[in-house]
Amino acid sequence: MFPPFQALEELYPGAIIWCNTRSRELEIAALGVGEAYDGRRAREPKPHLIVDVDYNEQLISVVRLCAGTPADTRRWSRIDSAPSITWSVPEAWIWVAAPARIPIVLNNSRVMHPHQQPYYSSVPVSTTNLQNYRIRRHMYLAAQQPQPSGTTLAPQPVIVPPGFTQQNPNFPGTWRNPQTVNAPDSNITFRSSDGVLFRVHRKNLEVCAEGFPPSGFDTNGEVVDLTETSTTLDLLFQFMYPQRHPSLDATPFEVLFPLAEAAEKYQVFPAMNICHIRLRDMVEEHPAEISVYAVKHDYPYLVSEVAPMMLKMSPVQVMEILPPHMLLPWTKYVVEWQKILEEAVAFHSKVHSCCSQIQDQKLHVLSRLALGPQTLLDLGTVFDRVMNSCCRRELARWKVRIEEDVARKAPKFTQFL
Repeated sequence: MFPPFQALEELYPGAIIWCNTRSRELEIAALGVGEAYDGRRAREPKPHLIVDVDYNEQLISVVRLCAGTPADTRRWSRIDSAPSITWSVPEAWIWVAAPARIPIVLNNSRVMHPHQQPYYSSVPVSTTNLQNYRIRRHMYLAAQQPQPSGTTLAPQPVIVPPGFTQQNPNFPGTWRNPQTVNAPDSNITFRSSDGVLFRVHRKNLEVCAEGFPPSGFDTNGEVVDLTETSTTLDLLFQFMYPQRHPSLDATPFEVLFPLAEAAEKYQVFPAMNICHIRLRDMVEEHPAEISVYAVKHDYPYLVSEVAPMMLKMSPVQVMEILPPHMLLPWTKYVVEWQKILEEAVAFHSKVHSCCSQIQDQKLHVLSRLALGPQTLLDLGTVFDRVMNSCCRRELARWKVRIEEDVARKAPKFTQFL
């Protein structure tokens, strides 16, 4: 019989535990080829990775680890593929669809108990496993995003006079505003990847961009194919005419990011500026994509904005994103954050005892801080459970000290470039 959990602090993000999510759908999804659902076995605890803990509500979010190969692997990821997850069964699979949220159960090992091999829940291993799971989860969600459609971005349907534009009958598409990107006196025609034709003026391309053929280049009346969708080109070409440009204030990331890449590719200067300004407001939601964009197109200050979010990534992922000349500055940047973290940890010795619970509360905070410098950016999660204890005044003093250190000492990535 396995020992049960006896305290909430024994459960933390990155730990591998055995529990039962009571999810029939998940149990069926974990079945291998030819396996039949067994209700009795489904009630037994199975291995799971903890990905989040709510100590106030005493709830955990977990994802299943499956030793065998599921019959349908579309919502699973092999743990030995990059970035790898360490477990006793290296060819196992991990669930990357929505995590299960279940109550914490103490003192009942038949429902929930620790992994029999503590190594796989030790802090170095658990930290890496959690980071790499989050990367896999992000990749899964990105793959589920629908591709931008070809529907028009104009607020009102466009009434199309004869001859202004054409559609490729083999692809879906939409009519474009004839006053901007389908001028009747155009002298060059582009075709989007989804088959929509755009008729524009060479002179506008020459003045506003550097990535298109110059006005002296003769296409012999042929259509020039581009790799961008009609949604992207519809916005991009509007930046090349003397008119009020799209503000992009409410443009979703799924539309804005391809537009920003296209603006850089074709050097459409009016669009380049507004795109990277708008992306700056989205760094918290999309740090990986924006960090790649910022490095690729040489926006150091934008890299600096994204850098704190990149602390949550694994070293391998950061090395894949950054070019070689930025790896040493990144290392120096992380070292400075590590110094702040070490001071935050050392301050626990100055937290005075007010009752017998103080040691448990301090251990809880230290276990959260042990996850790495990224925890300094979310101290609410570090101190969430302990702030309701009788020692909250002393613990609040600790939290305030860390916040002050972060405000005074947090480095800017640009200072190492």
